[in-house]
Amino acid sequence: DSPPLWNATNFKMIFRTKAAVDVALAYDLCYAAWPEDFRSRVAAELEKRAGEFVRGGGQGFNNRPQSNWIGNTKAAGGLLALAVRGDPGATANADRLAAQARAGFFDYLANAYGDRGWCAEGFNYMRYPMTTSGFPFLQALRIAEGRDVVTGTPAEWIAPMYVMHLVNTPRGPYVPFFGLNYPFTGREVSGFEQMYERTRWRSGDLPMVLGSASDRYRPAVLWTLRRVVGLDGDGTFDIYKPADAAYALANLALSAEKPANPAQTLPLAVEDRRFGSYLFRSRWQDENDFVAALNLNADPQPATYSFQDAGSFRLYGLGVRWADQRSRRDLDWKVNISRDLENVVRVAG
Repeated sequence: DSPPLWNATNFKMIFRTKAAVDVALAYDLCYAAWPEDFRSRVAAELEKRAGEFVRGGGQGFNNRPQSNWIGNTKAAGGLLALAVRGDPGATANADRLAAQARAGFFDYLANAYGDRGWCAEGFNYMRYPMTTSGFPFLQALRIAEGRDVVTGTPAEWIAPMYVMHLVNTPRGPYVPFFGLNYPFTGREVSGFEQMYERTRWRSGDLPMVLGSASDRYRPAVLWTLRRVVGLDGDGTFDIYKPADAAYALANLALSAEKPANPAQTLPLAVEDRRFGSYLFRSRWQDENDFVAALNLNADPQPATYSFQDAGSFRLYGLGVRWADQRSRRDLDWKVNISRDLENVVRVAG
């Protein structure tokens, strides 16, 4: 289960993107220190990988625009192309690849996300493509274009989704979870025991979110980051993989922005009309906050990890998970959720 290496070819494409994104990050960080001939070699290889990711394909590739495969690969290809365009070793094709990746990634956002940031594949499968390459790509676009690239797009409400969901509990960060892919740690597969997954598949979210969030929501994200994973929270700064630390340094430690309680910019109730997702929060203060979530699954997406039930709800408050997704410690993690395993609102007749 070790991560695919940079030169691995016998893995699914979505498993290869993370290593390539990390090489692109190293390329930017070490550019001045690397010899010119070595830089040119790396730039040429990054452009080659960018072309592969933008085209897609290979073992098990899901080319549906709403699939996390598209979000993962298009964003990775775009990030690699932006990292090397105009540099020795890259060609004029890098600009074209960056533009194609941008269009493909925003098409993914338009198909996979609702009008208030809810992902058709659930919160955890939103985290996978976005922390692998989506958030870094959005931040790279923000820098390359010199402007806020998410306001007015489906990506605008992704940052508020984190702020609405996350609670700092005595056991650590918690999020009311929906979806077929449970958070897990090692061999333990459980939606109940696992509070907020930090593995090589998902970590570093909040510092990355801060780097790509709409300007109006950045103070709320910063408040959440500090209270949940910062010095006032679990102290991890959401760092699990080495690259996570780079985003934390760039977007948190070097930021002069001041946090603000999310109540200043966010409502206490959010409705995603497209997917029928509803989030309610009593306040933003501590582990005694109440968070309630209801998912009507109003627009299920084919060929994705779209949640199969309708009417499921979650309820957290006063440090207790009153209604949660049932544990699957002893179940096959790929088994579908049924109403018998869910919290579902039923209406007689």
